[in-house]
Amino acid sequence: MIEESSSQEKHESTQYFVSKIEGMIENDEILYMDIVEFESAIEYFLEKGQIQKALKSCEIALRIHPYSTDILLTKVQILSFLERNQEALELLEKIEMLSPFDSEVLQMKGQLLLLNNRYEEALTCFQDLLLYSSEKSDIYFHIGFIYQSQENYEKAISYYKKAIHINPQNEEALQELLYCLELLDRLEEAIPFYEMLAYENSELHAVWYNLGLLYHKLGNYERAIFAFDQALVMNPDFSSAYFFIGNAYMNLENYEMAFQYYLTTLKIEGPSAEIYCHLGATREKMGDYDRAIYYFKKALQEDKNYDEALYGMGVCMNAKQKYIEAVHFLRSAIDLNPEEVEYWIEIAEVEYKLGNYQSSYDAFEQASLLDPEIPEIWLNWSLALYENGEVAKAIQILETGLNQTENDPDLLYRMCAYQLKAGHFKKAINYLEIALSTDYEGHTILYDFFPRLEAQKMIAKIVKDIKKSLSDL
Repeated sequence: MIEESSSQEKHESTQYFVSKIEGMIENDEILYMDIVEFESAIEYFLEKGQIQKALKSCEIALRIHPYSTDILLTKVQILSFLERNQEALELLEKIEMLSPFDSEVLQMKGQLLLLNNRYEEALTCFQDLLLYSSEKSDIYFHIGFIYQSQENYEKAISYYKKAIHINPQNEEALQELLYCLELLDRLEEAIPFYEMLAYENSELHAVWYNLGLLYHKLGNYERAIFAFDQALVMNPDFSSAYFFIGNAYMNLENYEMAFQYYLTTLKIEGPSAEIYCHLGATREKMGDYDRAIYYFKKALQEDKNYDEALYGMGVCMNAKQKYIEAVHFLRSAIDLNPEEVEYWIEIAEVEYKLGNYQSSYDAFEQASLLDPEIPEIWLNWSLALYENGEVAKAIQILETGLNQTENDPDLLYRMCAYQLKAGHFKKAINYLEIALSTDYEGHTILYDFFPRLEAQKMIAKIVKDIKKSLSDL
């Protein structure tokens, strides 16, 4: 009862201070209030998102208490939030004259300089701060981030590791270290570092979580799941760990387990377009298109412009042979995100099924411009031409694709099939030899293009002869 009474009194006091300041603003007058009273009202305005009132309150407070460092720093934070960074820096320089060795002032100055891309000044500021502040992990992180912003990733990595050694719970440093190592294609070397951290700090969920992220990025999904599970032992309500376990199971094609972990994420975090879209994706992969559509619609209720959900709807409509509806959803997804290559591949397939061949070819072409290294684009585009009787054009498309994909074996076997169909026997054999030396087992795809037994026997003999000649080399 005493605590409730105290809380009620505090609320009433805050309301009184707020009303008093609002009266001052409205009447353009200054009435005395002490610093604590101003701070209480300013905090209230900030919590309510009334930023301009908070700023005006600071200005009134400073007319009464011009040397209050706390009010001055609050004003700096508000100016920074409003992206009035130059004003904020000028005010900080005045504060620095009042408190030249205040670590909070120096840190805020360094962060503002960093925001303004004044890297050398920011670096000097944080290096000075090392002399006065006990928060060395946070300072090392900021120095690392300055080097990262300058694309000096080696030095950034060095400082992130310093930050983590001091404080293994520095989540920003853990994540940015992974980011830099990934940029340099050096994730493998991070494994011993993160594993050592995890086993030396086994009670820290953030360390296990980042070890899980590392394994996930490397495609080691089983070990990623183990690490995320350890994070959940330490923090059972850690929704991000559930979410990434769901992602790992998706990559392992265990869609039911993925669905369950996404459901748990939904229970903890509440509804969002992202989580509903992931739930829909699991059902789509399982062939449960009606349930998938249910979740994609839920995603669109949360965010009508969520392009991944629109794409998911298009995929499901395609699978249900509702091609007109599929085109509608896929076009909507592309309008929102025209750089997503998967959307163009899907709509190309649907347009072909509708008999809109030129639209299909155009979509494949757009996909190839976005990411020419995806073999699926060239395979499907050439097949659409081949099935439409345009074998010569199909061959031309595959020639371009092979130049882009460094002789992908699937493209080589497909080229062999098309060349045989076109009667270009020698060219077909040349492509077949290259394909067999790259992926021998893949040659069975040729039988799909030549279903007659006589043709298959001929292909089998050619393959056998080439294999023998290759082994004799």
